[in-house]
Amino acid sequence: SEPSAWSRVSPEAILAMFQISRLEDANVKILPENLGKPRLEAITQEIESLYIDKVIKDLGLVITLYEIVSIEGGTVYPGEGSAHFKVEFRVVVFRPFVGEIIEGTLKKADKTGLYVDIGFF
Repeated sequence: SEPSAWSRVSPEAILAMFQISRLEDANVKILPENLGKPRLEAITQEIESLYIDKVIKDLGLVITLYEIVSIEGGTVYPGEGSAHFKVEFRVVVFRPFVGEIIEGTLKKADKTGLYVDIGFF
C-alpha cells in the first residue's frame, strides 16, 4: 500500500504550514434571536461564521477557532436590538511558506484560475 501524503511530511513542515494567530474583532454582532443562547456559544458561532474557511490577507486561510481569549462589551444600540462585543480570539491558519511545495491533484482549470485538491481540506 502506498503511504499517505501526510506520512511523507515532516512534523516541522506541518507546524510551519499551520500556525495559531491572535485576532481581534471590535464589533462581533449577536442578533436578537441568538441572545437567548449562552454568551460564549453565540459568540463562538458568530466568530466561526465570520472567519472559518476565509482567507485573511497577509495571514492565511482560517481553518478553525482555537480559543476565545477575551470578550468585552455587550453594547445594545438604540433601535437595533443586537448586542455588540469586542472579542479577542486565536485561530488555526493554513499559511504555506514561500517556496513550499504542496502536492495536490488538479481538479479544474479555467479563466478564473486553477482548482487543486490538496487532500486535507
